[in-house]
Amino acid sequence: MPKVTEKYLRDKRNYILECIGKILREKPLYSVTMRDIIKEAGFSQGIIYHYYASLDEIFIDYINKNTTYDLL
Repeated sequence: MPKVTEKYLRDKRNYILECIGKILREKPLYSVTMRDIIKEAGFSQGIIYHYYASLDEIFIDYINKNTTYDLL
């Protein structure tokens, strides 16, 4: 079995975050569910939970990646 690289893992996480961005353009944060992310990403629930432990963790990562120091 081929070894999974850090770049591969980072790319998958970034793809999930891109999907969150698409979802947030359509609906408010408080109404986003894990099911929405699974549907948008085209991944299984297990794959999403492999990269993120919870919906909150995904939101935190998304906010951290999309917030600049100028906003703080």
